[in-house]
Amino acid sequence: MESEDLVATQPVDTSICDSSFFSTQQSTAPQFWGKLYPVTRSLRPIDLAENDVTIGMGGTCPFSNDVKGSLSENVSFQITRKSEKTKGNWLKTVCRLHDNSTPKGLLLNGRPIQGSILAKPLKTNDIISFPQRTTGHREAYVFIDSCNPICDINVPAIVSRAYQISYRLGAGAFGEVFLAFDKDSCHPLAMKTILKSGLTNDDAKRHSKLINELNVLRSVNNPHLIQLVDVKEYKNDHFIFLEFMEGHDLSKRLNEKQALEEKTAKLYFFQICKAVQYLHSKGIIHRDIKPANVLLASSETDTIIKLTDFGLTKILTPSTVMKTMCGTKMYAAPEILSGAGPYTGQVDVWSMGVLLYTCLCGSEPFSVASHLIEKHIMRSLYVMPPDTWRKISVFAKNLVDMMLLLEPTERIKVNEIMNYVWIKDTQMHARLNKIYYRFGL
Repeated sequence: MESEDLVATQPVDTSICDSSFFSTQQSTAPQFWGKLYPVTRSLRPIDLAENDVTIGMGGTCPFSNDVKGSLSENVSFQITRKSEKTKGNWLKTVCRLHDNSTPKGLLLNGRPIQGSILAKPLKTNDIISFPQRTTGHREAYVFIDSCNPICDINVPAIVSRAYQISYRLGAGAFGEVFLAFDKDSCHPLAMKTILKSGLTNDDAKRHSKLINELNVLRSVNNPHLIQLVDVKEYKNDHFIFLEFMEGHDLSKRLNEKQALEEKTAKLYFFQICKAVQYLHSKGIIHRDIKPANVLLASSETDTIIKLTDFGLTKILTPSTVMKTMCGTKMYAAPEILSGAGPYTGQVDVWSMGVLLYTCLCGSEPFSVASHLIEKHIMRSLYVMPPDTWRKISVFAKNLVDMMLLLEPTERIKVNEIMNYVWIKDTQMHARLNKIYYRFGL
């Protein structure tokens, strides 16, 4: 979950963490020496109380039937904890992960567990991934050593009492985004930090923008918009907890697959349309729709899509005149780049057109040369190369063209997109209904 509006924080300072205001991750003696927090809700957490724990085949089995069905093999692993001598004959407690799967296939931090003993040292925030039948590997667990639950951010006790903060997901101008776990439910969350204490006077406008994101998140409720779970505040610093999307963002999916199949692009695009239609019905313009702000609930192809990053949104009122220069240039509408006058929710339609083009062919419509991007956008100058677009339906091409019209009033509207023939596809809607059922929506 990358954000352009976050800043780096400092490493943990134990003297600060031990104060009455800030806390380390573990304030009381744990009942177990380690814990496996599930990155997906289809797995359950595992407390590591013994010094030798087998998980999966032949041991504790935290896998639901759905998870078992998706695994490419019999997943089994062992976690051990024992004292080992270091140089100088000092004793050091070492945790190790052993891959007992048949055949071997676990990943630790994205790498295979190799070597004659098929074991690797295990430390706080290490990620254990399982092999899948269809999608490579799936991140499954994050390991936390309860005796050494380090992270590279100081958080107030009001945060650490309720949440286990794990590794950093992204960084930008104001703070950072971390993977976090609710200590009661063990559900994964994304924690966005807005640290006013580290800002200069020149940052006031950008800080206001992120507070605006918070206000918008509090006001919306839609299955295709990222959900605000909790907000903790300490001395004007905000710690915002959002639902964690296991499938990462659409930009990563496109990097892996280049283009999407047309039927999959349609499935994702329709869900984005539903989110934007809801926002516009509430008088809200997103203004920064791009692949990095489209999140996927899982690594599967058939999954829920949600819009995130409302830092650039603005509530419309009858007297609102929107002249703010914002958004990412490649996805920004001509009327935003020109700065010539007020603009409307049609800027989102343009961005959706650029997004759909990118999903269908795997490349963006306008020149990647920085000195030409704006010029081409201002003329809506793009092509659909026959070699790439020959396999794309006429209806999909026409929809892209209708969204990328220069004149906002001539551009197709979101409500019209929802009634367009390409979108009114019974097979796609049946596919989405199955996804809704699987996710309990």
